[in-house]
Amino acid sequence: MITKLLIDGGMSHPGWENEIHTFGADRQVKYLCDNYPKYDGIKTAFILGSHDYSFWKKAGHNVGIEIQQKRPDLVYLGMSEGNLRLGTVKVKMVHPSGGMP
Repeated sequence: MITKLLIDGGMSHPGWENEIHTFGADRQVKYLCDNYPKYDGIKTAFILGSHDYSFWKKAGHNVGIEIQQKRPDLVYLGMSEGNLRLGTVKVKMVHPSGGMP
């Protein structure tokens, strides 16, 4: 499985605080690790985007590394881009600027 947005980060745009239910890096990582589906033999590759990156910019906290340490089935590929191989196919995941992944 390939995904991008796992947590909402610490962004602050108008109305943001009404759109999420879990605030702070530690709580968001815990919520993700406790609630993200886990299936035997299936791994999820992910990158961080601007929301996740906000924790890095504000406090130097790389939530991608922490998530992978707590959930080895969640494979962290990089801050805003990463590469993986699916059989003979190479996949590059990129979070572009402008808000649309």
